[in-house]
Amino acid sequence: MYFDAKLKGITCDSRKVKPGYAFVAVKGEKEDGNSYIEEAIAKGAAVIFTEEDLKPLPFDVPVVKVENASVTLARLLARFYKYPSEKINVIGVTGTNGKTTTTYMIEEILRKAGFSTGLIGTVSMKIGSRYYPHTLTTPDSECLQRALAQMVEQDVYAAVMEVSSHGLKYHRVDCIDFNVAVHTNISEDHIDTHGSFEDYVNTKRRLFNMLGPGTTAVINGDDPHGLDLVRENPKPLILTYGLGAKSSITASSIDTSS
Repeated sequence: MYFDAKLKGITCDSRKVKPGYAFVAVKGEKEDGNSYIEEAIAKGAAVIFTEEDLKPLPFDVPVVKVENASVTLARLLARFYKYPSEKINVIGVTGTNGKTTTTYMIEEILRKAGFSTGLIGTVSMKIGSRYYPHTLTTPDSECLQRALAQMVEQDVYAAVMEVSSHGLKYHRVDCIDFNVAVHTNISEDHIDTHGSFEDYVNTKRRLFNMLGPGTTAVINGDDPHGLDLVRENPKPLILTYGLGAKSSITASSIDTSS
């Protein structure tokens, strides 16, 4: 992949372009980054990445055609920030419901155990001891890689993050090395952008397919779709939890009266 070590930054938002930046023209749900290429160049973009065959531009700026602009953006950013996810423990939590609660519980356990933590989720982003508001369950890859790099700088031990189906479908979490992936549940409540339940499950599976040797997949054994998420990847250790006797970790004598 074309990469110039002299690049000052990488973005898919033409408003953020500064001299020496790479601009990646991503086709979004509402906006097409190719419509803003000339604006990006006028602001000083040093190179353009696009999926399109562009007509000759009236600027002497290299244009690199790529197969998938979103994937390219994630790869460029990971390289630009020197692959920060390889330097900390990253725990990803996915599911239709319960992601926020689960990430907060994991982060609290790690913090109470004395570890420095990061948290990325629906409500806010936490880097060390500081909290930052944001609006996306899974931020874009630009925000994610920058946040992970900041966590490395602050000696964060583990980053716990919500991983939405949007984040997976649009490659926001590409090039992140997950140490642990947690599945809460899968239902048909949030399949509006997937077209079918099958595509929704396949999208969730992407997170578990990203796991390599020495990693762990934590699966809700009571969910009928749970083990389907790890059927394509034999590399991680699989731990199941639930009320059923066949799960690795089970609960009994449950008291909900309080």
